[in-house]
Amino acid sequence: MKLFRYRYAAGVALVVVVGFASGCATTTPIRQHPDFASAARKVQSIAILPPDVEHVRIVFNGDNERLTEKERTIADQLSQSFEATLKSKQYIVRPSIASKQEETKKNVDFELQQVRTAYNEAAKQLFEKPANEEESKKYRVSLGPVVNPVASLMEADALLYVRYYGFEKSAGQQAKDVVAGALLAVLTGTAVVRPAEGAALEVALIDGATGDVLWANRGGNAGPGALGIGAATMATNIVMRLPGKETAIAKNDGGAAKSVDSNASAPTR
Repeated sequence: MKLFRYRYAAGVALVVVVGFASGCATTTPIRQHPDFASAARKVQSIAILPPDVEHVRIVFNGDNERLTEKERTIADQLSQSFEATLKSKQYIVRPSIASKQEETKKNVDFELQQVRTAYNEAAKQLFEKPANEEESKKYRVSLGPVVNPVASLMEADALLYVRYYGFEKSAGQQAKDVVAGALLAVLTGTAVVRPAEGAALEVALIDGATGDVLWANRGGNAGPGALGIGAATMATNIVMRLPGKETAIAKNDGGAAKSVDSNASAPTR
């Protein structure tokens, strides 16, 4: 999680530009396995892993605070948004891993941590460099067999891995930013506006059998409205870019989608 935090904490505004403005630039935040269309044939069911969420309050003295209650709320909002969007794309969404663990009396915390660690390494290969539309569909990155125990327990063909970082600033920190911005404007003639809140989100669809990352995307928001329900909206926007199951298969066959429009609006909860 530290890699994710340090990479995004100071650069959420940059993520917004690079992540969601990809439509007007040559680069894209989407990463896709070259055989994604074929893999979609095998993916009937998806298990949404517990979102890896970190939300902090940045204060003037630098002693930042984890807002655990808000983290739980955001995690719930993200899971609900992902579930609705995946179902709209004709995927079967498995129940939460918590309910599965309760049913089987099996603790898989170690296995989940193995998946997180493996994904952190995979993310370096996925997002270390910008990619254009053509390059974005040639990513062969795998987490390996560490995903198998979790996928087997969940009886899922694929896993959806989610990680989120959000921040909000105290009044003191916001005042400090205003003073620093004003000073910089006087010295350079350039006004700098530092957002009081922001969030970054990364999502990956992982093959439960091979561990291959089939599809991944990332994005971010900064400024008022970036948090709370904004996190769920961001989740929907990101996963809506995931090709619908029937759409992916039809394209692989050279035909039109039979029953799913991958650009259709997803229902929200």
